[in-house]
Amino acid sequence: MACEFNQAEEYSKVNKRQTEDGLELIGRLNPQPGQKVLDLGCGTGNITKVLAERVNPGTVLGIDVDPSRVEIAKERCAAANLDYALGGTDKIPGEDYDLIFCNYVLHWVTDNANVFGPIASKLKPGGRFAFILLDVITQQMIDEHLGWATEQFKQGFLCRLKGLSISDVEKLAAENGFEVEDIRPGAYALEFDNVEEYMEGYLVHGGLSRKMFDENKIREFYGSEKVKMNLRTTVAILRKK
Repeated sequence: MACEFNQAEEYSKVNKRQTEDGLELIGRLNPQPGQKVLDLGCGTGNITKVLAERVNPGTVLGIDVDPSRVEIAKERCAAANLDYALGGTDKIPGEDYDLIFCNYVLHWVTDNANVFGPIASKLKPGGRFAFILLDVITQQMIDEHLGWATEQFKQGFLCRLKGLSISDVEKLAAENGFEVEDIRPGAYALEFDNVEEYMEGYLVHGGLSRKMFDENKIREFYGSEKVKMNLRTTVAILRKK
């Protein structure tokens, strides 16, 4: 069983910054006891359990497309008012949610512009959709933070990312029956002690192999064994009209 969970275990270790940002967003949302919440892309359940604590005796459902992460969440982040299940943006269970929370997930959804309508349909009137995702991946960002990237890495990883800018989100909100309660730029600041740790931070997302990385190019680009990078994010709270 431990071998099966290896990738999910490593993901759990490296997503500390995502958890911190998610907790900050929950603080701004201030969910209330008795509310019904969906954590869309719950991962290993760290944030989901916090949501369950905040809305108790309300209920929380955490869904993720990765069975390994769902199993870890069930084992380690259980609560009486909390359930986990397989699911994603293309298959959202339940309805009449007070809050749909989505932390660092939407940039993995290639047609993420098309999920705002289905998400709105799952919310109560006045319900909120809160999320953090990467901003649009520009050539300038690649040059500044990923100048070492091999062609294999660009094709195998960067092409899978679909970030949204603040203006993108504002437009999609207006088109899908939301009003913008709060929207702001954010920063996904990452620091790794060595190049090996840096590469592992990418490999846990799946679909990548070590041959896509050139360790010497990475060291040359960052000028040391220690790696620091800072990516832009979009942080939003939308309210269904």
